[in-house]
Amino acid sequence: MNPSNSLATFASGGARFPSKLERAENAQRAAIVSEARIAGLWADAGAAVAARGMERIVDLDGLRKALAGNDEVLDAILQQVEINYAQSVLSIQRHLGSAFPR
Repeated sequence: MNPSNSLATFASGGARFPSKLERAENAQRAAIVSEARIAGLWADAGAAVAARGMERIVDLDGLRKALAGNDEVLDAILQQVEINYAQSVLSIQRHLGSAFPR
């Protein structure tokens, strides 16, 4: 029995302790998997924000048309409100997660 890589082969149970290198590799592997999961969550959050924003923009566009009717001045004013909303959605999506440490 070679005790250099075990504690008497893990107290003679046949299992061995992982080496220092194996423990470091396992820790690094776990960190990479964790980062990948977190990146996936951020991607899902970005997609959810995009989908919700697009749905609301379509709703607002229909509401703008219904409210403005044939009034071109009112339509122009409401278009600006709609554009402002679209820009705020883009800003939220662009900065999603930037305030949180990764």
